[in-house]
Amino acid sequence: MAVLFAASAQSDIGIAGRIPDWLTHGSAYLLLGVLVGRALAGGLGRSLSAPRAVLAVVLCTFYGVTDEIHQSRVPGRDASAGDVAKDLGGAAVGVAILRGLAPVLRRPAQEEPLA
Repeated sequence: MAVLFAASAQSDIGIAGRIPDWLTHGSAYLLLGVLVGRALAGGLGRSLSAPRAVLAVVLCTFYGVTDEIHQSRVPGRDASAGDVAKDLGGAAVGVAILRGLAPVLRRPAQEEPLA
């Protein structure tokens, strides 16, 4: 979140201004969705329940709204509902990926050595 906050505080967004907006928002919030979902699941490889998955997307989207408000106060930047929609989409994809990968990432049960 700190990286997103710092990036949105910049008037000149440099190379990011030449990358499609849906890609920058989508990928940033995809990563945020994975990280928030992982935290709510209690760690990597633990399953994320549907209610917690929804909560992860809601939290990421709420952060997206607050980030757009912050960005609206930066000279040369503006806020956009479309950007929030891109944030929501990225977060939802990230959470869906996390939910789909959780069974694969689970560690197999420890086998007991033969006596």
